Amino acid sequence: MTDALVHYMVTVMKAWMSVSNFSIWNSLRRVLPIVVSVALLYYYFRNVSWPEVIAAARGADAGLLIAGRALPVFVYWWLGAQVTQRLITWFHKPVPLRDIFWARGALSLLLLINMVFSSGGFFIYLIRKTGVSALKLIGMFLFAAGVLIWGYAILLTPAAVYISFHHQGLTRLISPPIVWLILGLCLFWFFHSWTYWRRGWRWGPLSLVLGRDWEMWYPFAHARTIHWFKTGAYVLPPNLLSFVGFYLCAFAFDIHIPAAEFFLLIPLVIIVSALPVAFGGFGTTTAAWLYFFPQYADRETYLALTLVLPVITCLARALTGVISLKPAFKEWGQIGCAT
Repeated sequence: MTDALVHYMVTVMKAWMSVSNFSIWNSLRRVLPIVVSVALLYYYFRNVSWPEVIAAARGADAGLLIAGRALPVFVYWWLGAQVTQRLITWFHKPVPLRDIFWARGALSLLLLINMVFSSGGFFIYLIRKTGVSALKLIGMFLFAAGVLIWGYAILLTPAAVYISFHHQGLTRLISPPIVWLILGLCLFWFFHSWTYWRRGWRWGPLSLVLGRDWEMWYPFAHARTIHWFKTGAYVLPPNLLSFVGFYLCAFAFDIHIPAAEFFLLIPLVIIVSALPVAFGGFGTTTAAWLYFFPQYADRETYLALTLVLPVITCLARALTGVISLKPAFKEWGQIGCAT
């Protein structure tokens, strides 16, 4: 799971949370990310040597950093718009790709504040743009998230095998039985979904909560085989590119992590970094890299890396948003006039 999966799940959560509008909760959402970021950074790096942090940042390969972090942001923008447009076209009605592309790009500016704001805004835009119901749209995002999880489980299984037999030291972070339990559940979910939705198998009590005629499960019930594979082709590449990008960023700081270990654990690092509890990922990114890869670099190097990564990410998202603002405002204006 990576930025895309977190984006899909936060979008779903935002839809359910939109029914409540408590002023205290709204205030906490604005203040909490900054407080969490400051607290985490202070806790982990109150005793670091800042000259060494600056030296590590200056010594990093800028080209690798830009290629490793900015390029995945732009690819995710493009393919994310593609899969959204395809899902709505398949399961609701045709919608122009360019409109979704620019709207998604402009809302990247809200990602600089909090993922919930951006995801919620995109969710509301899609409902107003297409007239799709909230439940059906949730189902589309769940379908894409499911395909993403199943793809991860299949791709990470070889890395889990390698880790289990050749890297016993990793057990200090996460137990191999837990890894296999998680992968097993994901693969079982894939087997169940495929046989239930595509083959019509009956699964006892599970069939009672997965009604084929329920609106939220419409994408699962009506997706053809080609839809499953095409969705995977849209959601997996940008996330795999993000994995490779983070590996290049670590290499840019002369952090050499074994590939199997890195690609098995980096999804967890990204999930922690992308949690909507810190401003721009500052603090949570540092905590994640330090916890999962503590032996490959000192604290100063990790601080430099995890301060630079959100900066590059924020700059790439800001550039995406600025480029998209003019056509997005035109699109939003047309929707406002239509309504």
